[in-house]
Amino acid sequence: MNDKNHTPSLFSSYYQIENYFFTAISQRYYYVTDDVCAYFTGVESSGLNFLIVNKKNCHIDIEAVLQRGIHFFHTTECPFNIMIRSELIDTKIKNKLNNENFHIDDTSTVMQLNREDFPSSNLRNNVIYPQSLKLQHRDQGGRPMSVDILGDSANTRSQQHGGFKDEEYIQCTDSCLIDWVTPLESAFSSTPTVMNQYQARHQAAIDTKKDLVHFSLYAKQQPVCSLTLSIQKNIARLDDIGTKVEFQGQGYASALIQHALCYAKSRNIAHCFLDASNEGLSLYKRIGFSALFEYSIFHRQQC
Repeated sequence: MNDKNHTPSLFSSYYQIENYFFTAISQRYYYVTDDVCAYFTGVESSGLNFLIVNKKNCHIDIEAVLQRGIHFFHTTECPFNIMIRSELIDTKIKNKLNNENFHIDDTSTVMQLNREDFPSSNLRNNVIYPQSLKLQHRDQGGRPMSVDILGDSANTRSQQHGGFKDEEYIQCTDSCLIDWVTPLESAFSSTPTVMNQYQARHQAAIDTKKDLVHFSLYAKQQPVCSLTLSIQKNIARLDDIGTKVEFQGQGYASALIQHALCYAKSRNIAHCFLDASNEGLSLYKRIGFSALFEYSIFHRQQC
């Protein structure tokens, strides 16, 4: 997972769509340098506010850069995490963050899928595309949550060629974000307060014509799985994939991802990206995603 195995344009595309998604849902953001940015959503969760370091310039004092980013978040009084490409982390960076009481808490693997590997089926039988979604493509121009709380077994619906039961369907929920956010509260063991705040940030993105498309899968007359698809020009990104705990293990997330990819293909997307935790890697690889690089996630420990 290094730059030698991928073209520079692929990394640039990832950084572009990452920045598009995170700025879309942020109240404020701060470019510390060209390659270091702080995204403040205002949601009361460290997993939804990030200082992200993508590159390290030898002509810039990285300790000073990190300090400026940390200071920005101190002015917000909001919890946050720091994400740094793992290969960039050296003793100087680790010591600086440890002194600020930040320690590596998790890792996330950036993954990508090329257009030629997108699903060819549109899952048409039981899929609902509202007329507004068919006709309205908002102006064309990034992980708030782990994108792989999926609960899918190896024998997924996507491997069964998308066969939904009669009471199961997928719908765009841009106009009904309460349905979109409902599965996420359960999937991410969150709280109503945090989810209401996060829903408000997505509503703000929609209101400002950001190209974020929200999909939910319904079963037994309720939304059980949701995700967000961000689109800018010919690149896309998946976020917020989550299934209600009691509906996990039935392949709903896999089917919803396949559906979102079909929609992305209809929008002439060349590449789709996502961030995956270790638990989700095998599923994404089965769908066709390949690893690009790894982030280390630093979380501030409570004193």
